[in-house]
Amino acid sequence: MCDELNLIDIIDAELNNNHFNRKISSGQASVAIILNLLNVLQKPLMLSDEFMEIRPLDRLINRSDQMAILSENEITAEHFNQHVLGRTLDKLYDHGLEELFMTIASATFRKFNRFGSKFYHADTTSMSVHGKYEKGSDDGLIKLTYGHSKAHRPDLKQFVISMICCNRIPIFLSTLSGNTSDKAHFQELIKQYGQQVKAEFGQDKVFVLDSAFYNEPNLETTGTSVKWISRVPLTIDEAKQQLVEPKLAQFTACKHDDLKDYKIYETESDYAGINQRWLVVFSKGKLKRDKKKLLRMVAKKEEMFTSSHSKRNKLQRMEFESEEQALETVKQWENEQLYHRIDQISYQTVQKRADGKRGRIGKDTAIKTVYSIKIVIKPDQPSIDQKLETGGRFIIATNVARSEEHTSELQSH
Repeated sequence: MCDELNLIDIIDAELNNNHFNRKISSGQASVAIILNLLNVLQKPLMLSDEFMEIRPLDRLINRSDQMAILSENEITAEHFNQHVLGRTLDKLYDHGLEELFMTIASATFRKFNRFGSKFYHADTTSMSVHGKYEKGSDDGLIKLTYGHSKAHRPDLKQFVISMICCNRIPIFLSTLSGNTSDKAHFQELIKQYGQQVKAEFGQDKVFVLDSAFYNEPNLETTGTSVKWISRVPLTIDEAKQQLVEPKLAQFTACKHDDLKDYKIYETESDYAGINQRWLVVFSKGKLKRDKKKLLRMVAKKEEMFTSSHSKRNKLQRMEFESEEQALETVKQWENEQLYHRIDQISYQTVQKRADGKRGRIGKDTAIKTVYSIKIVIKPDQPSIDQKLETGGRFIIATNVARSEEHTSELQSH
């Protein structure tokens, strides 16, 4: 595959190969590193020459036309030592790994023309690391540190990988510090590399991004520089309204064969000052999952009510000066509940000394009446039903005009 991609020639054309004691080129050294990394019996870089001793170098390294560069110098395993490979890694870093990766991907695109989709999917993932990593200096390198762990390991330090893929093949790859925010990164990604991606792979391409991209700063900065599709966060007030407004009868069934369980309602929005289309999508499968999740949450809340540490039981242990005071306090608590309401309230009275002291109540002791309550809770079915009215729905936004749309392909994304 290195030969198919013409990897040695591409790297040599991008990197400076001038060195007074050079026997192999940067492209050849890079291929040697790749072969080592892909081999099941990996060797550390300091032992690369041992790894190469049992490899057919003439077949693996010299198949590209490098002999014209190397004159009559024969390549041997000892040429692939840690110093040569270390210098190559330094050159790769100084050149810029992101730019070099995209150059190779672009050459692959032109040669094989296998990136048939017009959609580029951009996303990030976190990679956890074990061991102790001290806080480094501000030297421009990425930081292995704590951040939002997509692997659900917040106890481990991590770094972040950012990728752009087309037809499941990466065309851009970058590593980021472990505490990098997706919201800020997507803006920088499009600002720094969006135009280069368009120039290398086509002006008609559409970026597919998750809801971390969709916020006012990102849209105001990059919302018109590229074409994009993104999920709208339901924390936006306009999105909450649009999720409720359309009736299911107003939705149109998707025409794509793989999306028979989906229906779409289309509207327009100018959120963040960007003219865009909003597709409110209804999914039968998501409705089923949303209903299951909601009922599970309601049941879990009811179980929490039985705990002695719950606010409900704390209220039942409180003493009030009057029924009115008790009712007002309980109603305030009820208003905080999303899917439960008070079914019954019963009051009990107790006579206590007015001075708050303990002891026997005599004939001349001033007394007062205090009230306690018992609360019976039940699910608030109207609130549950109202929530389920918007179940199975989510919103997709895009600045792709209907006249530019390939309907079936857009619907499938």
